[in-house]
Amino acid sequence: MSIALRRPAPSATEETPPLDGLRSLLPAIAARAAALDTDGASPEGAFPEEDVAALAAEGLLRTPLPESDGGDGWGTAPGGAAPLSVALRLVGRASLPLGRIFKGHVNAAKLVLRRGDAAQAEAAARDLRAGRLFGVWNTDP
Repeated sequence: MSIALRRPAPSATEETPPLDGLRSLLPAIAARAAALDTDGASPEGAFPEEDVAALAAEGLLRTPLPESDGGDGWGTAPGGAAPLSVALRLVGRASLPLGRIFKGHVNAAKLVLRRGDAAQAEAAARDLRAGRLFGVWNTDP
């Protein structure tokens, strides 16, 4: 027995200005991805600085903020999981390294916004609105 998988028609949550802006960036991100996704310390295998700057310029780094703070509630508000899921799929398909960086950014922002005290959450909100990149550092125990 085979199961045919088909992509459902986009929902209203998949058609948002941040996703439209992201879609406009994808061809250039994909074109740079192969040169950046290498092992070792070669000049070609580097942090996707241009792509992160493009995400910031399109306002995508502020998307985890609640709408009341100038964001879109991606991953932090009811209904925010759907557009975040679409964005992660699109970014990851164009550039897996950038997709992992973007996912880490969203996770770090969510942690501070949810678990930080009021001053930490406000500082994070300012940084997110300014287009700053967040990250999570993982090490061995």
